[in-house]
Amino acid sequence: MNVLHVSSVRNRPQSGVANVVPKYLEHQSRHANVALLNIDAYTPPGAEKSYPIFHYTKGFDLEQHSNPVVKSPDIVVFHEVYWPQFIGIAKHYRKKGIPYIIIPHVSLTDTAQNKKRLKKTVGNFLLFGSFISNALAIQFLSQSEKEQTSRFTHVKSFIRSNGIDIQGRKKTHFNDDRLRLIYVGRYDYKIKGLDRLIEAVNLIQTEMRQRDIRVALYGTDEGDSLVRINENIKRYSLEDLIHVNDGLFGEAKREAILSSDCFIQLSRTEGQPLGIMEAMDIGMPCIVTEGTTFHEVARQFQAGIPVSDDAKAIGDTLLAIRDGAYDLESISQNASDYTKTHYGWESVSKLMIDDYERLINHA
Repeated sequence: MNVLHVSSVRNRPQSGVANVVPKYLEHQSRHANVALLNIDAYTPPGAEKSYPIFHYTKGFDLEQHSNPVVKSPDIVVFHEVYWPQFIGIAKHYRKKGIPYIIIPHVSLTDTAQNKKRLKKTVGNFLLFGSFISNALAIQFLSQSEKEQTSRFTHVKSFIRSNGIDIQGRKKTHFNDDRLRLIYVGRYDYKIKGLDRLIEAVNLIQTEMRQRDIRVALYGTDEGDSLVRINENIKRYSLEDLIHVNDGLFGEAKREAILSSDCFIQLSRTEGQPLGIMEAMDIGMPCIVTEGTTFHEVARQFQAGIPVSDDAKAIGDTLLAIRDGAYDLESISQNASDYTKTHYGWESVSKLMIDDYERLINHA
């Protein structure tokens, strides 16, 4: 089977798509013939050893290309939606009767659609609406992402999660006399629920000082989010409770997570956050809202700590964790076990290829 992935993969280690798309190619290459058509000039480290990569720049000829996956794919997989180059690429393959699917990576959820709403409304009407509507299917990363997407419901859809590389190192110790919380991800003030976190800390700041609870944030800026974060931390005099840091990646990221007691993410919407999956894999109890898509997993499998969107409830939960109301060691083991069973790349990538074949056969 020939599978062509089309994406914008740039040198942005903080980008979930930039990190996950090469993993699709690396692991699917064991089950199918794959190639990456990157609309940017960047080549991910080690990519050329695992799969063919081509750059869709001016003058690139899809029809006359020598690579059979580019010239005659069985299916094309577009990652994200709002890239103008996708329109011409999709049109080319549609003319040849070659189907394509779209993995929106949360870009079609209602929350994402309401961000820069006018621009997206016009873009959907003029260009992207037909691109989406003509897809063979939309691949959502979770049931929650699908439920949060009220537009384009006329397009066939299916759910298949991303995977992760299962790590050998696991969390083995939790502090008894203090509580250290960590967030690692983009500094998107509203989407990532950082406003909720700051509000919750403000409500319990006296208790946090008394019980030695601290929060460390690691991330890269998204618009004016970092300014807003720092302004509100200063406004509520929380500088000693919330420590804001630059982004962390690779081994430094794992070390920082392992040295903490809980990972916290209070997102309003997500496709399938890799940060939470990676934290769960190493046995980190994750405090999660419904918007993260892991709320139900945390509740049903005791593999995390589910919280509501309410700042007071979040604050109360943090105090309860510090007071020993949650068995962090048990949650840690459950999180690690669940991740290994459900999100290992080897099994996930084979299921994706099976999904593509099934879609083509029933088109």
